Amino acid sequence: MIKNFQEIKKVEVCIVGSGIGGSTLALKLAEKGIGFIIIEAGGLKNSSNNVTFENIGRKFGLRTTRSIQLGGTTNLWHGVLSPLDKIDFERRAWVANSGWPISLDDLEPFYKEAADIFNVKDYDFFNTFNLSNKLKEKISDMKFNRNFLKNKMFQQPLPVKNFKNDIIKLVKTSNKYHLSLNTTALELLKDTNGCITGLKCGTENGSIFEIKANDYIISTGALETPRLLLNSNINNKNIGRYLMDHPMSSLCQVQPMYKQKTHIYSAIKYTPTVVIKTGLELRDNIQKNLKLPNHAFYMRPSFAKGVNNGHRKIKLSLLTF
Repeated sequence: MIKNFQEIKKVEVCIVGSGIGGSTLALKLAEKGIGFIIIEAGGLKNSSNNVTFENIGRKFGLRTTRSIQLGGTTNLWHGVLSPLDKIDFERRAWVANSGWPISLDDLEPFYKEAADIFNVKDYDFFNTFNLSNKLKEKISDMKFNRNFLKNKMFQQPLPVKNFKNDIIKLVKTSNKYHLSLNTTALELLKDTNGCITGLKCGTENGSIFEIKANDYIISTGALETPRLLLNSNINNKNIGRYLMDHPMSSLCQVQPMYKQKTHIYSAIKYTPTVVIKTGLELRDNIQKNLKLPNHAFYMRPSFAKGVNNGHRKIKLSLLTF
């Protein structure tokens, strides 16, 4: 770790943010022996007050969905993984601004590489066709109309991946890898041609310093990244727009007409290091007919009749435990 930031004249790569994106990048750069510095607004534990926010309009629950500290939101994350679906990349007339210039096939090699980082033992288990016969039997125990719905697989490798210890170990092994904690990225500095020439940073004690690098990677999440870019007067009309999130809520309560063994629809510990569960999705043609975006839902046990927010919070706490 760096104690005197003024000793750093220039690094090869400056990474802003130490969450999933920034930490993964740091690990991959280290594999290639490329030097870097990570700028992290938080410290080693707890969420930092260096980055604050004001909530306007509908409450978003920001404090429960992000963590300003080394490792970022991996400190809150349950570690449940699943690749996106093919339809997520396609242009859909009924979904505004949909369509990507890349496809699921383009991402597949990178998904597999990411799966290794998160200790996924069997990537093929994200596809129901590749599941073991034992798991297929558990999935088929749930009776529903498969012309309308299909299964979506999720995996949770155990223990849940947290990058904090990885980064601490990494910066202690070489003087090429640096970490600046309790340091907030304030502004990307530019020359007259608009090229980035430096990063202005501020520390919790009020000191200001500048980092120079060959490359700058901004990986501070969907909220802090646009804030930094806007504060740096980067000219791009899309900055701060198209926020993507995955809201969750209780949809309804279902009482089957007969007993069903459906543990995999909530979660099962398939091996000591892997939890597997399946959700349900509308098939692509049904999404098109109903003009709905892609989504998934889980079937979870209820402890009382009726949807009750108080009961739901207790239930989710128990299931998480």
